[in-house]
Amino acid sequence: MKSFYSCLDVGCSKLVTQQLQHLANNAMAKDLGGSVVFYTAEDPVTMGRQAVIRSKTREDSRIDGVIFFRMAQFCYDGAFNFSFLREMIDRGIEVHFTREKISIRTPEDLAERFEMLTMFEYGNSPRLSALDDALRDMAVVDKAAGGHGVIPQSDRTALGGDV
Repeated sequence: MKSFYSCLDVGCSKLVTQQLQHLANNAMAKDLGGSVVFYTAEDPVTMGRQAVIRSKTREDSRIDGVIFFRMAQFCYDGAFNFSFLREMIDRGIEVHFTREKISIRTPEDLAERFEMLTMFEYGNSPRLSALDDALRDMAVVDKAAGGHGVIPQSDRTALGGDV
């Protein structure tokens, strides 16, 4: 039977209680042929660096994997934390994401999912907001110069209004 650490997501605990996250991660462990042997969660101060789970995996690597509630836990520092993910995989620690139902067990799995993880990073990064702001500013400048704006009508709602 496999042994897993479970890492809850404090960043979404207002939407999904820790109790529900426990249940979901436990069910994922069972589906993977194992059980959760340790639960943890990052402190709001450490969640960007993933210091708590990083320390725990370095202290005891006799586990088979870590189950995170969701992939967004790897983006709290502004970009996807590929280095920590790679560190765990290289040490033989599987990484699973309950919400997305994604498992990364080997360097080959990581390579296969790299593009998807990069797209996920883009969609969950603060840099996206900066891009949206820049596009909105471009549309305002274009309109001021007598144009019709550079953002199609279908995209205007997603950027926060009629620009």
